[in-house]
Parts: sequence; structure tokens; C-alpha cells
Amino acid sequence: MHEEARGIADEHGVELATATTVGRPARAILDYAEDHDVDLILLGSHGREGIERALLGSVAERVVRDGRRPVTVVR
Repeated sequence: MHEEARGIADEHGVELATATTVGRPARAILDYAEDHDVDLILLGSHGREGIERALLGSVAERVVRDGRRPVTVVR
């Protein structure tokens, strides 16, 4: 999947970095973004933890709420 995203980004002249890390997902994403001066965090929403999270997954919600970087959530 990363290679497909990189190919699309290249076609449009956009720099795209991907990474895989281990840890609590929201914290790992936020720490990585801070450590690497990320311009934008792009996340998918899944809503897998109960009805109250039906529209926005718990990881995406936490990243949006706690992040200091712009975040785009796609469905």
C-alpha cells in the first residue's frame, strides 16, 4: 500500500514519507510527527470501538484532539 501511495504522490509532484512504528497508535503517530517535523498527518477513520466512535475511529479522534500538526481524516 505504501508503494501505491508513493506512486500517486510522485505523479503529482508531492513528497510523501511513510513509516511503520510500534507502540500505542495515537501516541506513536503524534511522537513521530513531532520528531520528524511532519507538515500534515493523513489518517483513515474506522470507528471500531463502540457506537460512540461510529463516525471517527478512536486513534483518529485522539490524533485530531491531541496533535499539534494539521490532521486530515478520510473515510
